[in-house]
Amino acid sequence: MSQIRKKEYSSYLNEVMEDRKIKDRVISYLRAAGHTVYDCTDDSGKTPGACLKNIVEKCSRHEVDLDVSIHLNASKKDSGDGKVKGTEVFIYSSKSRAKGAAERICRKMAALGFTNRGVKTSTSLYVLKNTKSPALLIEVCFVDDKDDCNLYKRVGVDKIGQAIAEGLVNAELSKDADFPSSSDNTSMRAYDLKNMSVTDIIKKVGTLFTADQKRTGILASVSLAQFILESDYGRSELAQAANNCFGMKKNFSGNSWSGTAWDGKSVYRKPTKEHVNGKYITVTAEFRKYPDIAKSIADHSAYLLGAMNGKKKRYAGLEGETSYKKAITIIKNGGYATSPDYIGKICGLIEKYNLTRYDVSSGGISAGSVSSSGNSAGKEPTSDTAGYYKKYTGKSIHINDVFKAVGVPEKFRGGYMKRKLVASRNGISNYKGTKSQNLKLIALAQKGRLKKS
Repeated sequence: MSQIRKKEYSSYLNEVMEDRKIKDRVISYLRAAGHTVYDCTDDSGKTPGACLKNIVEKCSRHEVDLDVSIHLNASKKDSGDGKVKGTEVFIYSSKSRAKGAAERICRKMAALGFTNRGVKTSTSLYVLKNTKSPALLIEVCFVDDKDDCNLYKRVGVDKIGQAIAEGLVNAELSKDADFPSSSDNTSMRAYDLKNMSVTDIIKKVGTLFTADQKRTGILASVSLAQFILESDYGRSELAQAANNCFGMKKNFSGNSWSGTAWDGKSVYRKPTKEHVNGKYITVTAEFRKYPDIAKSIADHSAYLLGAMNGKKKRYAGLEGETSYKKAITIIKNGGYATSPDYIGKICGLIEKYNLTRYDVSSGGISAGSVSSSGNSAGKEPTSDTAGYYKKYTGKSIHINDVFKAVGVPEKFRGGYMKRKLVASRNGISNYKGTKSQNLKLIALAQKGRLKKS
């Protein structure tokens, strides 16, 4: 999560912009590794105090292992003395369960060249004091120290995000977190679809959208339906020539967003009609060109998650939404499409081809809040069987949401250590909270066969 800090100092970096970039990279790496992450960043608070309150309220909606707050530090302007001030991480007390992760983050950042200022305790910082889960606050570097900022720019946001993510989970994470990497279809080009039937095209690209949902939290069924509508099943001129399946222009509404999959230079030019001064004229427009379909999907999702409307996210609430009707309504209301029947067209495609079969229905371990998706557990089932928890009929993909919905006591929810007893009771020994182990527990809950601990 990141927060707005009043600008009372001269800086070489814009904290509000940079901490969001870091946050996005941390989330990408964690989700690519199978962890569940909620984005609790606040863009609506008018004052620092209001912003902090909103962040804590978002964090408190979820049961997680850890809450993470990402900041850039400030002190006294230093135009450069050859010394890097570096990184420090705050926790509430020396007994906090966040201490191990905090220490690892400091070491990871030191390996990148940032001075290790160590783990510090504070009982006055609002986030540390008020979140219900263990929390840590990372001060990545100093925005008013030229040496810090030069190093920050040399190392880059991606490596910093990776270092923080690895420190959080105590594991080496893939350098390819940005894009789906588990499917053999990731290098597929739209040209490969040219002579295929509609049914075969959907089967071929469907797994790409499932992988994208696991990474971004955007429903696969919605993005796949947009692909069908906007690229004619990948057969449009723009898709065939540039693997651009969503009509993404070189410069998109004057907007920029983090996590783009476009290389920043490859373009495809084509004539297009635009409405100017009350009449249609033909102009040559520049569109983004991608090496494959997966990159086009990734860039489209990055836009949906990162595009801004003033100081607010243009499509706020889309990430983690489990209803395809609500998701496409958020997209439409954000100004994505002007056609009055756009929602109906997308929903019609989802229902016609049963695209919800590509949606992620379960899985994920709880890694913590770096921000908020607004997922809910759905309606709680009313039936019960002696010796078993209630049957799960909700739509959430998060293990703790499932446990809460079926009635697992709070003392057995949260971090994987708390869930161990339930897992053991249900035949899972040496439970570590892995994705496959959580899938087994969720499958039992969906059948009404999750044994009470």
